[in-house]
Parts: sequence; structure tokens; C-alpha cells
Amino acid sequence: MEDNLLFDIANRFQIKGTPKKIKKLKGGHINETYKLECMQSNQEIVQYILQKVNTQVFPNIEAVMLNMKKVTAYIKENSDSVTAGVIETCDNSKTSLYDGCWRMTEYIPDTVSFETTNDINILKEAGRAVGHFQKLLNGFNINELSETIIKFHDTRYRFNNFICAIKNKENMAKRLERYKLAEKEIEFVLDHKNIINSIMTKLEQGIIPFRVTHNDTKLSNILFEKNRPKAVCLIDFDTVMPGSLLFDYGEGIRTSCTTAKEDEEDLCKVIWEELRFEAFTNRLFGTSN
Repeated sequence: MEDNLLFDIANRFQIKGTPKKIKKLKGGHINETYKLECMQSNQEIVQYILQKVNTQVFPNIEAVMLNMKKVTAYIKENSDSVTAGVIETCDNSKTSLYDGCWRMTEYIPDTVSFETTNDINILKEAGRAVGHFQKLLNGFNINELSETIIKFHDTRYRFNNFICAIKNKENMAKRLERYKLAEKEIEFVLDHKNIINSIMTKLEQGIIPFRVTHNDTKLSNILFEKNRPKAVCLIDFDTVMPGSLLFDYGEGIRTSCTTAKEDEEDLCKVIWEELRFEAFTNRLFGTSN
């Protein structure tokens, strides 16, 4: 997309200064993300993140934005912790969206993110960041949030879909080689079917409390200080919804405790390491309530 068109979109938001430079950022599998630089009258630069949200993945984008605005506002109002606040549109749209899919957030400078790492200190900080997010939102009224992706981490629902997939003869015929490669993994899941429903059942029974959950706590959604392995905050609040702390824990260890990126195709590079698991787990549960 041409810079002038992106500048025009940027000017639909309550930005400080005049758009001067914009760069498309790499990474991310869903939304188009740009880093915007604006020049103020005093020659100081203000930076923002401009995003085109994929409304096919997030058809209920209005609810996504309302959840995001409520959670980031709560963090800002009740702590001094850093979070990427939402920039309002010039017409003060309730959802802070322009043209139904464009949004803008604050840019957090001097930070980096990682798709994977061998640094145990970074993994410890990742666990702390997820725990800190839970702690920050411990008093938030989850009834204010919408379920924007139905049954997103519902293990009962996911398992039933899994069973339907492996019993579908047409599906089996099309993916016979994949079935053979995954035979041990399929057997493992089936052998543990009795615990699949545990989290959802305990949530429904009130044994496990519903909390605000990020639901996408992979390593690349955590910002770290550029010059030292210290976590700053979580980003990408598209999937913020009511859920269980265990959702964020499980999603966090999925990427933090293996030696490869989440989309690595060479499975020989994907190795689970207990030391990573312990580093992430101990810091998370030492931080959250």
C-alpha cells in the first residue's frame, strides 16, 4: 500500500504531529502492521502502530476492540505498568476503528520481541510477564468482556472436532501420509482423553475462577527491553476474553518451552526442554495471584 494512502488513514486518528514515515513490520500471521513516525511542531518524533485487522479472522471486530479498550484502560488506570493504549479516531468512534478495520495503538519504544530464544533469563521473564498480566487484571469485572472467538480454548469442543477429523474417511484418504506421521501423537491424545475436559468442567463448576485471559501468550507477543532480558508488557490483545489462567499458561509454554519457532516445518528442530518449562512456570506462578 502506498505511503500517502497510509498517511491519509493515519490522519483519521488523533495523532500528534504530521505523518512523515511509515514502515511495514515483519512477523505476525494475521494482521497488517505498520510503524508510523509523526513529526511534531517542535521537531520531536512520535511513533505509533497502525494496523489493518483481518476481519475474516476476527469478524466480530467491534467486540474485539471494545475488549481491548477496556483492558488497556484498566491497566493504565490501576497501575503504572506499560501497555499499548488505543488511539481514538478523529470522530471518536466507540470502537476506535476507521473504515471498519483500521486501528492505531501507542508504540512502545526501545523494545524487542523474540519468536524463540535459548536465553533462560528471557524465558523466566516471559513467565513473569504472563503472571504480571494476570495480576494486573485480577480485579477486572469479566462480565464486561465479550467472547469474541467462540470456544477458542474450549478443550472439549476442540477434542470433539479432533475425533470427527480422524474418523472422517474422506479426510483420512486425503491426508493418509499425515495420519501415518502423526500416529503416535494421535494415540497419545486418545490415551489422555479422560483429562481433556478437566479445565472446562472445573470452570463450569466454579472450582476454577474465570479471569481475564490474553489467550495468545506466545513468546513473540511479549515485548522486552532492547538492552537487557527484562519483559516490558504483553501486546496483541485481539483474543482477550474471559477464561482460565491455565489458558495463558498453556499457550505460553507452547512456544517458550520448545527450541523452534511455532511455524517450524522441520519437526526435528522442535524439541521440548524441561529447563525451559521450569524457568517459565516458576516465574509465572511466582508473579500471578
